[in-house]
Amino acid sequence: MRKLFIFLTIVAAACRAPVLAVKPSLPDAVQINNSTGWQIFPGQGYRYGPSIIINADNSIDMWFAASCYDGLHWDQIRYRHSNDGGHTWEQPDDVVVVTPTDGSPDRYSCCDPGAIRFGGYYYVGYTSVDNTPGCRNHVFLARSKSPRGPYLKWNGAGWGEYPVPFLRFTGDPKAWGCGEPSFVLKEGRLYVFYTWNDGKINYTDLAICENPFTDDWPAHMELKGHVVAHDGQHGEDSMDVKYVDSMGRFVAVATYNRIFSVNATVSAWQSLDGISWERVPFRGARVQTGAHNAGISGDEFGHVDTSKKNFISYSYGWPGKDFTGQAFGWANWATFIDPIALTTTTFGQPVNVEVSSARGWDWSGPNAIDGDPKTAWSSAKHVIQQAREWVYVNLGGQYAISGLKLQPRAGGLCFPVDFTLQYSTDGATWKDIKSFTSYPEPGDKPQSLTFGSPVRAAYFRLLATRLSPDEHGDYYLQLAEVSVLRGR
Repeated sequence: MRKLFIFLTIVAAACRAPVLAVKPSLPDAVQINNSTGWQIFPGQGYRYGPSIIINADNSIDMWFAASCYDGLHWDQIRYRHSNDGGHTWEQPDDVVVVTPTDGSPDRYSCCDPGAIRFGGYYYVGYTSVDNTPGCRNHVFLARSKSPRGPYLKWNGAGWGEYPVPFLRFTGDPKAWGCGEPSFVLKEGRLYVFYTWNDGKINYTDLAICENPFTDDWPAHMELKGHVVAHDGQHGEDSMDVKYVDSMGRFVAVATYNRIFSVNATVSAWQSLDGISWERVPFRGARVQTGAHNAGISGDEFGHVDTSKKNFISYSYGWPGKDFTGQAFGWANWATFIDPIALTTTTFGQPVNVEVSSARGWDWSGPNAIDGDPKTAWSSAKHVIQQAREWVYVNLGGQYAISGLKLQPRAGGLCFPVDFTLQYSTDGATWKDIKSFTSYPEPGDKPQSLTFGSPVRAAYFRLLATRLSPDEHGDYYLQLAEVSVLRGR
């Protein structure tokens, strides 16, 4: 029967075609508004790639990838439950629910869980690999009547014994492969979103099962191919996807400038059909330094109920120290959970920001588009006034823009003196729009800098070449907010 499963997988893979289709029309952009949350795992190991279910009684189920500690296997999946919104966790905490099966294709790891519940079962998809270089990952699946297990693994024809992938990587065997699944059940159809990394581009792919209520539904996946090509230059990782009924769209989160970076943040996406995606704004409180592998909460079917409390969760912690005082390093990460609210806004708002340098996490780049004038981005320190620093915003698509609106930091200190406004269609090649010299200190008043005539582009940059000092006489480029003025 395993041969039949492999044959079906190969046939389906042969039909793989990148879709990356033209975006369907949505009337507005969803905006994810983040609030500062709390730590739910302190480090000394890891609990990353969280998958979060908000139950009908508002209790929370969470699954994580966790270290095995046995010297033989890499990752296993742990589960925890909270009855008070994620502040405390039912004991025993962190129950091991899915582990590698020795001698099988998932022999080394079970990681990156994605959970959903339907038809009387909890299904947990996960990433695994059968080789020590960690190449050629595949997507596996396990199910249980209880979130705490026991779980039986998909074996190609049924459940139990020798596990095999239900989504198989067919690309370069030296590439990372596929994994990191998330699930949405919508109108009787099961959507499975998962990472496909061919060694060149990190994609999100989609597979659909038209009838997931048969016992052998994993054998009947229709591969839709690539639906998102991620920004590899800025370390954008896997998407976790949900559906928002009240807004009539899919939403997703990933981390951007992930891990190791004080500028790490969350990127947000939306789609009408799960196939064509566009970037949308993420606003509010900063995620923790070095954030990576974020998950967004949903109900048992992978839907977001906007009337409930919802969350994102992610691992973080580099640079920094864990609760023992030990420096965070690879596989030593804490985990955070942040409350979120979903609203809508107009298109053409900044969806990402990039900066030339950052003074630290408290002054990191995402502060420039967080919607809070009390926070600010700061460049690195300079001891002379003549220095080159920049900040640019990505609008997620090309829009006609008539200018930039800059909110100075408190008191107007460190506003640029000489600078040029620029635009780009690709974020790499820049063209000048307008230059300013000897710009006066603006105080706290927002500065609306118009272009003269609208410019249609996706990226807009302020390039400073002469800076002003802070209260200590050091030179920085510092801005509380960078936004755009829409053209006509």
